[in-house]
Amino acid sequence: LVSSGMLYVDVAVAKLALDSEAAGVYAVASLLAKVLWYAATPLINVAYTEFVRADDRQRQKVRLWSTGLLVALTVTMTLAYKLWPEFIIRVVSSSAYLSLAPVLFLSAIWGGLVCMAALWLQYFLARGDQRALVAIVFPVAQVAGLLVCHGSVAAMLLINIAVAGGLWLTLKIWYAQKAF
Repeated sequence: LVSSGMLYVDVAVAKLALDSEAAGVYAVASLLAKVLWYAATPLINVAYTEFVRADDRQRQKVRLWSTGLLVALTVTMTLAYKLWPEFIIRVVSSSAYLSLAPVLFLSAIWGGLVCMAALWLQYFLARGDQRALVAIVFPVAQVAGLLVCHGSVAAMLLINIAVAGGLWLTLKIWYAQKAF
C-alpha cells in the first residue's frame, strides 16, 4: 500500500504544484516509473509468499534472488530510458512530451527504488517486524517534499528518488543491524 501510494499520490501533487503543461510532462514521467512497478509486482508478491512460509535460510535466498532480479530490471529500464528516451516517450504518449527526454531515466531509477523498498517491506512484514510500520512516514515525506521543491519535473523526480531510496536504505540498515 505504501509503495503504491508513493507511485500514485505524486501526480495529484504535480497537478497542484506545476502549470498544466509541466504537470502533463510529469504525468508521463510518473507513468513510465510505474512500468517497473507493473513488471515487478508479480515477483514482489511471490517473494512475500515465500518469505511467509520459508525458514530464515530460504528467506535469505529468496530475498537475494528477488533483489538481484529487481536490480537487473531497474538497470535495464534505466539504460533503455537513457538510450532511447524519445522513442519510449512517443510509444507511450506523443511528441508533445519530448521535453521529458533528458530526465526520463530518473523515472526508471525512481520506479526501481520503489520496487526495492516494496520487496524489503514485504520481507519485514512477513517476519512480523513492526518496524515496517515506519514506511507510512515516507509517502508523507514525499508529498511534503514535492510541495516544497516543485520547481521542475526533474526536481520532483529527484525528490521521489530521495524518498524511495531513503525507505529502501532504512530497511537495509535495519536488516544489517539484525544480522550482526
